[in-house]
Amino acid sequence: MSPELHRREFTPIKLKLHSPVPSDIDIAQESDIKPITQVAEELGLLPDEIEMYGPTKAKVKLEVLNRLADVPDGKYIDVTAITRWVHILASG
Repeated sequence: MSPELHRREFTPIKLKLHSPVPSDIDIAQESDIKPITQVAEELGLLPDEIEMYGPTKAKVKLEVLNRLADVPDGKYIDVTAITRWVHILASG
């Protein structure tokens, strides 16, 4: 690990599984949201490398790319919505 990269271990938020699956709004209201400063720290970002937009949103400054140029690329996963699909099978 680069001496300039000081990250702490990533701690995922535990999923709360329900059956039957609740509505989207019920899922959103029940969810625990990790403070963005904690996410940034877990990723190895410094406080002056993020621009805060409340406790759960921030922009990452492009200068961080220069500092972390030697760090291997990670994986990006973006979940923007949860949609329940109902499949109806009809016999012919």
